[in-house]
Amino acid sequence: MRIHDVVMTKSHLKDNVLKALKEEIQRGNDRIDIPSRASGSAKGLPFEEWAKKAIENYIKKKNLPIKIFLQEEFIREIVDKLKSKGHTLESIEKFLRDNTWWGLKDYFFSKKQLKAAIAGQNVEYQQSIADLVIFYGDDLIADANKIIAINVKSHELRKGEKSRHPNIISAKRLLEHFNDILDKNPKYLEDFELWFIGIYYEKKDLRACISQDRICLKDLFKLKVSKIPEINFDAAIQLQWHIKEMEEDPKQTKEKFIKDLAIEVQKRWEKFSKRRTSEFSDLVNGILEKLEEGKEVS
Repeated sequence: MRIHDVVMTKSHLKDNVLKALKEEIQRGNDRIDIPSRASGSAKGLPFEEWAKKAIENYIKKKNLPIKIFLQEEFIREIVDKLKSKGHTLESIEKFLRDNTWWGLKDYFFSKKQLKAAIAGQNVEYQQSIADLVIFYGDDLIADANKIIAINVKSHELRKGEKSRHPNIISAKRLLEHFNDILDKNPKYLEDFELWFIGIYYEKKDLRACISQDRICLKDLFKLKVSKIPEINFDAAIQLQWHIKEMEEDPKQTKEKFIKDLAIEVQKRWEKFSKRRTSEFSDLVNGILEKLEEGKEVS
């Protein structure tokens, strides 16, 4: 029996991942140490490792035929498999670029990470569309596309603070990835999976305290694009949205999501650029008018 036959459906797997996270908290592992000087992307690392451990524990408990990796671990694992089959640096890169939905360009890994993995060196973490990777195929090479990319987001809850919507992912980078897939092989969309884990916590001393009701899991392709609160065109065209507030449509197709996202980004971009053009024109005209007035006085 094939592994993905056992897993049944991706929605079933999604349910299991959420259960894994909540059970980890129920077991008493509801405190996460935060390095005192951690900030930015580095601040998320303890949460990614915690989520991976929670899913690993659940996999063992339920004897699920799937594997969970940190992003850099997955790159090292698949490179080692390809190396064992006699692949060189060039042929490994060519295999990943030509045969996987996640290997196109540098959306998932960098050339630096790839070279380090091939050289047998430590593969360092680098931000990408995935922090964790679930592999649900039978053979890592033959089923290289049978993975689910998971992006882990953590957010501190502060009393009395109105929380702004955080950056989730670059809409521009997403659309570029979709465009490259449609150019390369539209069938890759069947395997393309990206989920978001949201971890909301209260900070006590240097520890993050979380509870079961502060964990959520959303599927990118099920999100209702029209409900996106903000697209930040000043910051890499970032989608800004609290994961806990994301709305999903279980029946939505990937094609509809991509189409809706492309149209929504364009619509909001035109509105943004029109406003900015008007603001800049007013600024420039104001400066020119004042300079002309200065000439008349002199």
